[in-house]
Amino acid sequence: MMHEGGIVADLSGAEKSGSSVERLVRLFKEVRSQEYAEDRDLLS
Repeated sequence: MMHEGGIVADLSGAEKSGSSVERLVRLFKEVRSQEYAEDRDLLS
């Protein structure tokens, strides 16, 4: 899974084929919220 030209999640095999759209959206949101938390830490 990519966002803004970077890999945010690497799914393969059974994990990839067993993923639903809802699960992928949830995973994307989790990864993005972690990035925002790290950015806030850097800017504090």
